[in-house]
Amino acid sequence: MKKLLPFFGALLVVSATAVPSVAQIDFVPEVLTFNTEVGVPVSGTVTIWNHSLTNSVNIVNIVLSGEAAPYVWAWVDGGPSSGVIETGESYTIEVFFDPDAEGTYHATLDITYHVNITIPGPTIPDPVKKITLNGSATEPAAAEPADLIADLIDFYNEALANGTLAGIGRGRSAPHKAMAIHNMLELAEYLIGRDYYRFAGFVLESVYFHVDGQGRPNDFIGGPALGEFQSRLTVLIDALGG
Repeated sequence: MKKLLPFFGALLVVSATAVPSVAQIDFVPEVLTFNTEVGVPVSGTVTIWNHSLTNSVNIVNIVLSGEAAPYVWAWVDGGPSSGVIETGESYTIEVFFDPDAEGTYHATLDITYHVNITIPGPTIPDPVKKITLNGSATEPAAAEPADLIADLIDFYNEALANGTLAGIGRGRSAPHKAMAIHNMLELAEYLIGRDYYRFAGFVLESVYFHVDGQGRPNDFIGGPALGEFQSRLTVLIDALGG
């Protein structure tokens, strides 16, 4: 049975120490480094191999600790569910890094395991391998105004087509108002394409005044998708310096 544990994580790698050589255990890799943008989770897999011909290995415990744990890291046990690695088999762990702020993150992953072998003499403590975990997050690049206006026009056209946005008015005035908004968006796209950001901002602010739900001036469009349209429009205006 898989389990999701909210710990600081990253890929792990280990080689057995203080264990009879007959165990022949490999943890791959030993250091995991993640590089991503804030809000974009990434994951990796660690594989623990038991190359022994005679001895099984028990995974006793896995502990993650370090900066920002358990807020930006998690791990999923890929099994086997028994936690026992039979001879010639492997054990997998998937680790997730999901940073919520720009910066670098470091932690250690401690894997405690037990080799099922009888050794004369005093009991040997189960070995623990510390794995180095590194993560780096950067802020996503700001979207370009040209991309934002193209996405906004696509959203608007799709919303008109599926009925989640529609012109407001009697008779033929409703589709004419919807078309007027479309024409203003295309004018803004033309101006943005020529780096006339200030004039494009004026056009888009006029669009906003006709979709803000205030009634003065009268709104040209309405519908369930109006809030999303307003939000996208505001982001674009801000990107233009409005």
